[in-house]
Amino acid sequence: MIDKKYEEEAILIGTWLSGDHLEDIDKVDLSLFHYRDIASMIKRGFNAVEIANKTNYMLSELGIMMTYSHSEELYNQAIRKWSLRRLESEAKRFHPSECGLENLKRQIAAVESVKIGVKADDGIMEHYIADLNERRNAQRVKWSKLPTLNSLTDGIKSKKLIIIAGRPSEGKSAFALQLLLGIVESGKKVLYFSLEMSNDETVDRILIHEGIITSSEASSGKVSGEKLNDAVDYMKWIEEGGNLKFYEGVRQIENIEEAIKKERPFAVVIDQLSLMDSLRERFNNIRERFTFMTRSLKSIAMSYDVAIILLCQINRDGQGIKPTLANLKESGSIEEDADAVIMISKIPSSDIDNMGGLDLDSIRPMRLDLAKNRSGKIGEYQIMFNPSLMKFYEEERFKRA
Repeated sequence: MIDKKYEEEAILIGTWLSGDHLEDIDKVDLSLFHYRDIASMIKRGFNAVEIANKTNYMLSELGIMMTYSHSEELYNQAIRKWSLRRLESEAKRFHPSECGLENLKRQIAAVESVKIGVKADDGIMEHYIADLNERRNAQRVKWSKLPTLNSLTDGIKSKKLIIIAGRPSEGKSAFALQLLLGIVESGKKVLYFSLEMSNDETVDRILIHEGIITSSEASSGKVSGEKLNDAVDYMKWIEEGGNLKFYEGVRQIENIEEAIKKERPFAVVIDQLSLMDSLRERFNNIRERFTFMTRSLKSIAMSYDVAIILLCQINRDGQGIKPTLANLKESGSIEEDADAVIMISKIPSSDIDNMGGLDLDSIRPMRLDLAKNRSGKIGEYQIMFNPSLMKFYEEERFKRA
């Protein structure tokens, strides 16, 4: 989180990190900067990744600064203010000599040269074509067993922050685990940060999902030798392939970023937002913490070319009522920063119709609502959840985009 009193500095730093207005670095007195070390390294030609590698700053922090770089008006206001501060500093050291007078004149001219105003964007078609090429070449993986969701989103894409939201005990962890295994089976690497479950519980769920053991066998520990051999073979395939890495209880955003930086995965699954924290930052309330986390994760997704799937909790209010984006716990920044928001909820028995032929004791009808999709359609439709296998799937007769 950028401290408000350093926000103008962050605007300047972010703009320079983006490669714009680098000639203005000499217009400010870096000795007055809180972020003087970053500014000095930019002046010496270092980029954001190199600065993160050589200092204690995380790439996500620098990425947040770079989000401030989009307003020319705010930049001009900030550079004018900091040029004036340099002028004030020079005036305090002024000596009535010819050299001192010329230096003061140069500082005044520098401040006068900064105009506050806005200008229209140019080169928008070139930018659009470049963006199309980036979309076309982006890595993507299909949503496992969910063809309608694939048609709405064109799959799971790198550089995206995807929110999976649901009320407690309504299947969001099982949904995320199914996505995780689908990514692994596609040959892509994924990191799994389980902040609620132990690795043993996660392995239970994986083996149940794959039909290797049952939930009763997992809870009792009574697994036959043959099934245990199958379980060992399957988990050995996962671990030796290196495409699934488990991180039990790792909740600090800095440690998560460090793992992403080291492993360079296609995707990261984090379960869940409410348990995330920071080694460095201190927050006054939950909203401030969540805002920092989602903005940091979006920056990490962009910086490391990774898809981040983040689980979030929906408030318990209105149980049985279809949730909306407003029901996301501390929803403001979550909705703003996310590229897609998928909400999973139970369908009340009173609303279940056209379910003839289904055993509703073993199959649970669920509602999947693609409530936000920055790059495409949104939609809501029914899916099925098999609790005994912890598996979601679509019934052809109930699909609706």
